[in-house]
Amino acid sequence: MEGQSKELPEECWEIVFKHLIQPGHWRSVSLACRQFLHISNRVRPSLRIATSFGISGGLPRILRRFQGLQEIDLHGFRGNLAQTIFDIARSGLQLKVLCLQGQQALPLEAIAELGKSCKNLRSLNCSKFHSLEDKDLCAIGEAFPYLEELDISSPELGFRPPQFLFTALDASHYPGMITDLGIEALATQLHNLKVINISGNYFVSDRSILALSSGCMHLKELIVSDCPFISDRGLQIAASQCLELASLAVNGTRVSSFGIRSFLVAANNLQYLDLSLLTISGELLLSMGELQLPWKSLILAGCKGVTAAGILGLARACPLLAHLNLEGAHCLTDEIMEVLAQSLPNITYLCLNYCSLLTDSSFFCLLKDCHHLEELEMESTGLGWGTSRMASDQECCNLKSLKIPWNKPVGDVTLRCIGTLCPRLVSLDVSNCLLVTENGLKAISKGCPDLRKLCLKGCRKVMSLGIDEGFRNLEHLQVEGSGFTDSGLIAVGKCCRHLLGIDLEGCSRITDSGLKKIMEDCRELSQINLKNCKCVNLEALAWMVFYRPSLRKLVPPSSCVSEGQKALLLRHGCKVQTLQLQ
Repeated sequence: MEGQSKELPEECWEIVFKHLIQPGHWRSVSLACRQFLHISNRVRPSLRIATSFGISGGLPRILRRFQGLQEIDLHGFRGNLAQTIFDIARSGLQLKVLCLQGQQALPLEAIAELGKSCKNLRSLNCSKFHSLEDKDLCAIGEAFPYLEELDISSPELGFRPPQFLFTALDASHYPGMITDLGIEALATQLHNLKVINISGNYFVSDRSILALSSGCMHLKELIVSDCPFISDRGLQIAASQCLELASLAVNGTRVSSFGIRSFLVAANNLQYLDLSLLTISGELLLSMGELQLPWKSLILAGCKGVTAAGILGLARACPLLAHLNLEGAHCLTDEIMEVLAQSLPNITYLCLNYCSLLTDSSFFCLLKDCHHLEELEMESTGLGWGTSRMASDQECCNLKSLKIPWNKPVGDVTLRCIGTLCPRLVSLDVSNCLLVTENGLKAISKGCPDLRKLCLKGCRKVMSLGIDEGFRNLEHLQVEGSGFTDSGLIAVGKCCRHLLGIDLEGCSRITDSGLKKIMEDCRELSQINLKNCKCVNLEALAWMVFYRPSLRKLVPPSSCVSEGQKALLLRHGCKVQTLQLQ
């Protein structure tokens, strides 16, 4: 073997890099060496574009660099959208996914040009548009006839039509809105459509359901939330003609319990159902279980009329159920949860927000009996009562994400139990749990070594993470409105070397000194929110951007940043914005 190269072939590195997900991971790889830079440029699958490019060559040069792109995200893009789409169309890329969410209007000529070059586009997101009309849907259908997924939901109209208009279908006084005519034209062109979301389009009716059911024979997912003219008749049409339908969301419609029952009898392949905010009965839940459909996801958030007997009966009849949302189910108690936990052997996600009668007893029952549970949400419950008595003989669980904000009794005792019982935790949210202090966070740092996201918003007693070592893998830290100080920030810099984003909004004790230290120590930091940090000087912003080239998004302490300063920092790769970081 002497003299043989020990380097892996580039093909092997390509396979490895294709498993990267987070944008920060791509950045780290590209900075490692010239070979990794070339390979990552070639295989990177997705790109987020937030603003126009002021550099020489602009977007075309960026697109030539990443020839393997299959997905481009223009969500919230601020710039010349038409020119940007023209650039994408002329780049030679064969995109499969394009997100245009949150734009003002659809540039029809640019879309037509893109349709000629990107024959393989399969998914298009045009949600939250300020203006999207029937003619735009016709243009989409003509440009992308092989589209499989389309999202035209939640138009940003700036108003909600008066409730009395929902008694008669008349969109003539509201231009710039989608109607049945647009959906009908779309359905005649997109025969391969499998997923469509038309939620929040107030003037579509059962006619649209008929058109989609007739023209899109392979429809698998239909989302029509907040469409007040969708009724039981629309469900009957979908059940009789969409034979492959597996997912349905009808919250905010005129659908009744009788209509849902009739639909479920005919929908043999349904696996995902969203009935949020509808009035349903315990009898309907029991009948849903009796139908023996292969349920995998049920969303019953805010449903009126739900009973404990109905929930238990449904759970017992659906052993494959993996995703369950029972937000606001006030009928649930600790005694009921003890039985329910044993009836959910395959549950991976469970939401119990605002179930105010649930305490630690329910929490520990879930950890003990739901062995596949990975995500749990218990906002504004009774969590925090009796923790010390419940944790003595508890075994560790597989929980990866835990959200328990706005639980007044939650404090350090609860965090110590979480640190002991949830060693695989990746994300923890204890926002506005006012009894949490550094002592509880020490237990989290020791017991949850894989933690990557920690949210401590409003935890006023928290001035630091409580340690100088630990939280080695933390990538996102939110301490908005907490008592965080410079010393706490310096400690974060020492122990969280892989930090990607930090939210310091409203932390009035933070100064330039603490920021300088974290900029020196956290070499991968890309996002920072300094809104209302009154002791931070605006002069420090330029130094931060120049010193830490990885910085991409920055929210300044105040809005007193000139357009010239924003342009200067943008040329160095950092966007200054007044909105809170995501």
